[in-house]
Amino acid sequence: PVMVTISADQAPHGVFSSPVMPRTAGDPPSDELIADALGLVTSDIGFGSHLPGIVNAGLNFLFVPVHDHAALKRASVVMPQWNRMLEGLNVHSAYIYAQGGAGGVDYQSRLFAPGEGILEDPATGSAAATFPGQIMINEMLSDGDYHWNIAQGIEMGRPSLISVNAQVRDGMFESIRVGGHAQVVQRGKIYV
Repeated sequence: PVMVTISADQAPHGVFSSPVMPRTAGDPPSDELIADALGLVTSDIGFGSHLPGIVNAGLNFLFVPVHDHAALKRASVVMPQWNRMLEGLNVHSAYIYAQGGAGGVDYQSRLFAPGEGILEDPATGSAAATFPGQIMINEMLSDGDYHWNIAQGIEMGRPSLISVNAQVRDGMFESIRVGGHAQVVQRGKIYV
């Protein structure tokens, strides 16, 4: 069960609590494999203490930090290198991210999952709920309350802003909450 709180002050706003706290889920592919699969060069991969990682909070995600927003914008799925990168990993998507962004966001991200029929996702709540695990692995967060704003979908013309709140107690996550506003972009009917 996932606890969700919904309010509709101006636009619908939802917040869900992650039912599973993130944990490391294996070794990531090499920077060379990642760069080839995303149309980048190895020097684009990583920034500061952030290195690629595989983290699970219900689903496995390959997190790929990139040096700057130019690399984030250039990233794209390159076949068959993409399949080679994920071979044997039990991972179906890559969450690419860079520090900062327009409007004072903490991170800007993109998510590719072509094997799941998702060329690019404009807002990925499950990845955002797992992202604090990637931050913890790379920054060794101390006990306290944390808040991050993540922009996603910019490059595909569907900008999203996701807020993530996490509490760390005794060196472990106590809770993670992910939220954002929603806007109707399409309606449809299914006839049976």
